[in-house]
Amino acid sequence: MSADLTEHGYCLVADALPESKLTGLQSAVDRTASEDIASGHSFVDEGGANQRLWQLLNRGAEFVELAEHPLALDLAGELLGNRTAYGIENDGLPQFLLSSLTANIAGYGGTPMLMHCDQGYVHEPWPDYPIVCNGGWLLDDFRAENGATLAIPGSHKRNRNPEPGEEKEAIPIEAPAGTLFFFDGRLWHGTGSNRTRTLRRGIFSYFCQPWMRTQENHTASLDPEVAENASPTLRRLVGLDAYGISVGMINGLSPSGLKRADHFSR
Repeated sequence: MSADLTEHGYCLVADALPESKLTGLQSAVDRTASEDIASGHSFVDEGGANQRLWQLLNRGAEFVELAEHPLALDLAGELLGNRTAYGIENDGLPQFLLSSLTANIAGYGGTPMLMHCDQGYVHEPWPDYPIVCNGGWLLDDFRAENGATLAIPGSHKRNRNPEPGEEKEAIPIEAPAGTLFFFDGRLWHGTGSNRTRTLRRGIFSYFCQPWMRTQENHTASLDPEVAENASPTLRRLVGLDAYGISVGMINGLSPSGLKRADHFSR
């Protein structure tokens, strides 16, 4: 895995999800997608061909469990380096944040997504290491004809955003359901076009450095019940725990172990 991440900018881990977990997540994604459509608040593009599901931490315990999956956390730690600033001790919890946990459902007729990097919004020049990374949990077989992610192996080494025309180098990332497709945030990629009549579903665990703003504003959007029952790992991942001694505090105190009233007692 490490060699593939270094050389190609991504790795594929087969059977990362056992059959029972895979089936449960497929059902949970289908349920959540149907709920969003029924409520009139679905996030769709490509004329309705593709659907995105946001803040899955609020949509079921199986998603919370996936956010803390040890394999994804290990790979994120490897890519983001578990880098700790001067004087900050590694306490065994993630030294990075969960930027978002979303699902991407590709339906019939969508056009390929614009080739991009997941850290493309960061001003260049970039440092010589990734600032973000992403783990795609494949809930269906990803094939060229059903909208498998298109990517350019090794493009992370260019350490910049793609330019027009360079998307022609992309190839489909094909793998069976249950695979974890984990990639460097500098890898050039995008959703492919689904030319079949069946849906192609994937869940993406998107991570970032602890000093960055996350894609999902967890402190505003996370359900209070989920936050209240969060493990130490999840608290760290969603920014409900301080990083080191000075980032993420409330009134000069680390949120860890404090009740809400304690935040305003000083």
